[in-house]
Amino acid sequence: MSPKEAPIDLERAVALWGDTVLRLAFCKSNSLADAEDITQMVFLKLCQRKQAFGCDEHMKAWLLRVTLTCASDVNRAHQGRHRAFPDDIEAVPVPRDTLPFCDSEPILTELSVAEAMAALPEKQRTAVHLYYFEEYPIKSIAAIMSEKPSTVRSHLHRARGSLNTLIGGTHG
Repeated sequence: MSPKEAPIDLERAVALWGDTVLRLAFCKSNSLADAEDITQMVFLKLCQRKQAFGCDEHMKAWLLRVTLTCASDVNRAHQGRHRAFPDDIEAVPVPRDTLPFCDSEPILTELSVAEAMAALPEKQRTAVHLYYFEEYPIKSIAAIMSEKPSTVRSHLHRARGSLNTLIGGTHG
């Protein structure tokens, strides 16, 4: 078996990036059930992949790109279907100063952040998730989203403005 056809360690991949894939899938779909389905599809595609990855970061980037593609496919299949926000998220206070796009008022809850994120357009929501929660640089986000870095910066700028308005912070 050549190195390019080496088997992929699925258990290790799931342990390392399963939560990351699930979070991004949820960010894109706004549905926990769909996010779980998307995550399964992504790791099934990983199982079917014949070519090995050069490094762990290459595999992670591939997983995130496939997650975006699968989430778009699922969203297209559900087009026109309204989604309510999931009831299984508990409203827990989150210090606002830990979130870079909020001021320091301590009234923010995890539920209100999730609702505000869900209200953003899909591309803005994806850019915010990859930048703030997965801590990717703008160039990497641009590659993952197949966008120009300037477009990603625009998505982030508009999302910050919208989040400040939705959450009640001051934009400035």
